[in-house]
Amino acid sequence: MNRSIENFTVVKKLTRSTILLIFLQAKIPKHFQNYRDNNLENFQRPELPTDFNFLEESKKANKLELYR
Repeated sequence: MNRSIENFTVVKKLTRSTILLIFLQAKIPKHFQNYRDNNLENFQRPELPTDFNFLEESKKANKLELYR
C-alpha cells in the first residue's frame, strides 16, 4: 500500500507540472489574471545577470536557483 501512495504522489506532481506548462504557453486565462500586478502584465523571461561568470560560487549557486 505504501508504494501506491508514492506512485500517486508522483502522478499528482506530474499532472500539476503539465497544467502549469500549459498555462505558461497559453498565458493565464483572463478570469485568473490580476490586472493590478505589473509583473504579471509585463511578463519577461528570467535571465542570468550579465556578470554571472565573474560572481563567487555561492552567489552563482543562488542566481542559478532563482533562474531555475
